[in-house]
Amino acid sequence: MHGGNGAFAGWSEPGTWRSAIARHDGLTVAFDGWLSNRADLLRQLGLASDTPVALLYCHALKSWGENADTMCDGHYAAIATDGETLRLARSPLAAPPLHWRRCNSLVAAASLLRSLEIPGYGALGQLDTGLQAAALAGDQDYSARGWYTETHRVPLGQAILVRPDQGRAENVWRYPGPNIADTPDGNHVRAIRTLLDRSVASAIDGHAAVALSLSGGLDSGLVADSALRSADDLPGERAFKAWCYAPEKGAATAPPGDWVTDEAQAAEAFTQFHEGSIELDIVRAEGTDFRAPLDDLLAISRCAPREMALVYQLDRCMARAAAAGCTVMLGGDEGNSTISASGSWAYRHWFRSLQWRRLAKELRLRQNDRRPLWRRLASLVLRPMMPSRRDAKATERYFADLGIARGARQSLGLDDSRWLRHQFTSKARPPDPRETAELLAAEDDLGRSDALKALEARHGLPYRDPTITRALTEACLSLPASAFLKDGETRHLARELARGAMPEEQRLRQLPEFGPADARARILRARPELLAELELMAEHPEIPRVIDTMGMAERLRELDGKAELTPSDQAFCSAGLPAAIAAGRMIARSSGSNSI
Repeated sequence: MHGGNGAFAGWSEPGTWRSAIARHDGLTVAFDGWLSNRADLLRQLGLASDTPVALLYCHALKSWGENADTMCDGHYAAIATDGETLRLARSPLAAPPLHWRRCNSLVAAASLLRSLEIPGYGALGQLDTGLQAAALAGDQDYSARGWYTETHRVPLGQAILVRPDQGRAENVWRYPGPNIADTPDGNHVRAIRTLLDRSVASAIDGHAAVALSLSGGLDSGLVADSALRSADDLPGERAFKAWCYAPEKGAATAPPGDWVTDEAQAAEAFTQFHEGSIELDIVRAEGTDFRAPLDDLLAISRCAPREMALVYQLDRCMARAAAAGCTVMLGGDEGNSTISASGSWAYRHWFRSLQWRRLAKELRLRQNDRRPLWRRLASLVLRPMMPSRRDAKATERYFADLGIARGARQSLGLDDSRWLRHQFTSKARPPDPRETAELLAAEDDLGRSDALKALEARHGLPYRDPTITRALTEACLSLPASAFLKDGETRHLARELARGAMPEEQRLRQLPEFGPADARARILRARPELLAELELMAEHPEIPRVIDTMGMAERLRELDGKAELTPSDQAFCSAGLPAAIAAGRMIARSSGSNSI
């Protein structure tokens, strides 16, 4: 969308013909995303039930002004203009990306960077390789910094006002952070289920052909069950199709210990449990690797956040869903922050609040923990409460796995980043709800939204995660510790929500999921091509300043001779190497090189 003295244009929602642009009372709005409390907003504003979401947001701005984003709950990016100024807003916790730039007397904004490549107004500028390195490292201190020197980003949970004739943007709204109200111990399952159901129903509102991204875990199963129950309450029939990504047969590997590496069997059991209400397709993508969609995604997004090379599993599922005629896909990616939080902070809570009898009981009943009671107390309570210390070896291993060049680390001060400090401390404790609230209020999505938006644009299919809407998140953060950890059972809330929604084996499963479990096999198969690409990157004038190309190549050569992979090896295969390759390609393309 363009504002100021320029043209004006909006986008259309992927997978539909519905326009996402609306005008009302001198205000024009373009809206990307969905509202989880749409029904409440329509009622409060006195609007008809078929009011388009862009027009609804337009009315909200007219009625509530800068408080509109406090009233709206969902995942959205919104652009509004009165012809003189441009108001850019993103919902907190999760939202589509929103980029903007100045072009003389014109201000342009869009969810996709390539939409800002406006003829006659110059290129986006130089790729910010510093931001590229920070994004690879997971540093969240640069939420408003653009991927290019001529662009900017709108942080999560903020609204800014841009005037074409001024050199700066004015912040007009900021998410204050989750509103946490301590609730007494009790049965909270019904209330949380109601909020989850509302989010799911809103996410699929208006879509007749719903696709489900299904694993063998709790979160995606709870979303799928809620979607099925939502369909039962509506006239007519809805088609639910599900896709589960699974590793190549015989290729799954995981770190030492007990892990679930192939979720196909659990996903099949889930669909059988629901008596054929879901058609399941297992996607193994034999013979491919993370590079398959990468060039297309980079061309669409014009940026390379770490997740850009990690979404190839979802890419394969979305491709099949789009080919099957589905118009929206649901997932449960962020459930670990809300409905299925483990409750690991509860041990410290009971210790500090002198509930020692309760603490002793929970430590004693802790499932799959064969350590003596005193060791459980030391590990889960006492050690996390001690002053943390910097773990130099963990720091070096972390950056080596991600392949970030030492020069970039030093110039950006990544080792001392406040966001990464927790990552580099030994025995870092799981955050309690209030610490989680502070993190969520200030968190940057590290470009993950750019990766999802590129997938949506590639397949014409919106992807929605109803497990982290604001109302649901704040309700979960307000629950007592016993809601998540009870009688030795972690993720207690999710397991209670799952009663009757999935097979008991799946509901009670304690083993963690690991993926992509076949990353090593796929990478080893492509090793000659990957080594050749790293060698080309090493000769580029900019890439080695960001990526340790020689170090990554050495790690890749050593990989084949290892009989058993360490967690560090797995991180290198599943995240570090793919993300480094994506970043290198983006740096090369931004400099005009097509040889990489």
